[in-house]
Amino acid sequence: SSRPQSPRVLACRDMSTTLSKEELAELVELYGLRGRVVLPRPHQRCYRFNFPENGGRIPRLVLSSHLVRLGITSPLHPFIRDVCEFYHLAPLQINPNAYRSMIALYIIYGEEGFGTLDAKTLGYFLQLKKAPKKDFGYVYFSVWPEFNGKSLVFGAPSNAGTWKGPLFYIYDVPRVKTSFNYNPGKFTESLPL
Repeated sequence: SSRPQSPRVLACRDMSTTLSKEELAELVELYGLRGRVVLPRPHQRCYRFNFPENGGRIPRLVLSSHLVRLGITSPLHPFIRDVCEFYHLAPLQINPNAYRSMIALYIIYGEEGFGTLDAKTLGYFLQLKKAPKKDFGYVYFSVWPEFNGKSLVFGAPSNAGTWKGPLFYIYDVPRVKTSFNYNPGKFTESLPL
């Protein structure tokens, strides 16, 4: 096969969803998720799809319940979609604290009268980083070193834990990248100080 192979095993490789049908129904009702929302079968992948070979359909969006509770819903907000497209990421690859930072900056940027934040401008404030080896395949954003480690979000829980597990598929919404990108695009410069 000419498909590039991952140099390491993805953290989610053998993961099955931990979400129940009842929990999924509650998410759909509480957050008004649009599209056809489906639980994956046991051990059905969340990061690479070969369903067409088996006659199935590739999901248009893969999320976890933790991301939905942060406001990452279907269809995706245009800013979140822009970030995923700019960095060639599946929405599930981005950890919850990265979403918290992105959303905080999006709100601050608009409230301060700078207009609408886009993915390229986000890259001037936050740098994309690959998660540690135990979370291979996932990414996060952190402030550039020039900002002396200042943070946009305080008191956020650790990203360690089970946030990846309660995942589900969504069909019949605008398609976004669902396959994991092993080498996401990098933005190489911060704002000049």
